[in-house]
Amino acid sequence: MSDETWLDTLCAREATTARERLFTEMCQAWLRFLLTPRGRFVADLMSEVEEHLGLSAEVVERAGEALGVVECVVAGQRWWHLPLLS
Repeated sequence: MSDETWLDTLCAREATTARERLFTEMCQAWLRFLLTPRGRFVADLMSEVEEHLGLSAEVVERAGEALGVVECVVAGQRWWHLPLLS
């Protein structure tokens, strides 16, 4: 029988959620910096974020989605840029 209680499980889940939220917010700030004033190839962004922040592609995708980045294909590669302000 496990010594883990429902409270331990809840606390672990909340810690994971908070950590994911922190990583996503950190990645959003990094993406704003990297995508300003113009966009970048997504593969290059992934490499830089992984190298400098140690974050996964999943976190980068989640951060990009949260920022509302615009994606297009340039020379056969994914390209992200920040949405234009109106």
